[in-house]
This record gives sequence, C-alpha cells and structure tokens, in this order.
Amino acid sequence: MASRLESKNLKIFQRKLEALHKGFGGHKGDELIKTIQGLLISGNREGLLAGTNKAGSPLAPLTSERKGPYRGATGPPLAPFGTQSTAIDNFLTVNTTEGDSRTIIAGWSGTSTRLKGNLKILEYHIRGVGRLPVRDIGGVRPNTWNDIKIAIRKFKAGFLK
Repeated sequence: MASRLESKNLKIFQRKLEALHKGFGGHKGDELIKTIQGLLISGNREGLLAGTNKAGSPLAPLTSERKGPYRGATGPPLAPFGTQSTAIDNFLTVNTTEGDSRTIIAGWSGTSTRLKGNLKILEYHIRGVGRLPVRDIGGVRPNTWNDIKIAIRKFKAGFLK
C-alpha cells in the first residue's frame, strides 16, 4: 500500500526541495534525496520499534493475547517481531523526477496478506477497521521531519561553501 506522505507541511517541503534541485543541480540533489529516503526508512523503523504512530504518540495497546504465529512475539503493536515485522521490513521509498520536480513516495510494499476485499493487514490497523483501534502509522513522525529539516540545512550550507 504505497501511499504518498501526508502532512500539511508536505507542500512547503516539496517546494523547497524543488527549489534546491533547480538551484543546486541534479547530482547534489540526488544526494539529498537519498539522504531523505534513508531518514524516512529509519524514522519508520525507529518509530515502530518505539511503538508510536505518525504523530509520535503511543500506538493503542494490544487488547488480547497474541495467538498463532504471533505467540511469543515481544515487540510493540505493528512490530511484534522487531525489525523483521511487516510494517518495518516491507517499508520502502521511491523517488521520481519530472523536469525540475522531485517526488518521494513512501509506504509499504504489497506483500501483506489480504483479509477481506482489497484491504490488507496494515490498512486494517491504520484505519481502525472493525474492532481494531486506529493505529495510524501512515505519515512522517515529528522527529523524522526534524531530521529532514536538519539534512536540508546541512545540504544548503555545504553547497554554499
């Protein structure tokens, strides 16, 4: 379920990224894009291992004992097997370039088991379908946004030297 990053700051961030690409050229811009992609991946991993949602708040706790393949798992909700959990292991980023516009898309690859219709396991948790509480991890956590802003500042400062 690859979904575009959602945030009220995303349009501002996108404009800044486009301006950097125009002003500083493609090669250096590629380095920044790769840095941001790495930050998104590590932010997803660290946030899930800490048991937090996209806002950095704690995920709703489990309401029942883990059963079946989850028996004995000790990680937080959505990361019961640590870094081997679907929400961490299947997270990816892709970047595209069209003219001077750069876009980063982040989300989860489509390998999650389907439960009903077109909904996949993570979608059930993100939306809070049925009796599940909402565990919305579909966004960029505040700490990750801060890390991205720092990377952009360092990039700009390094380029201007």
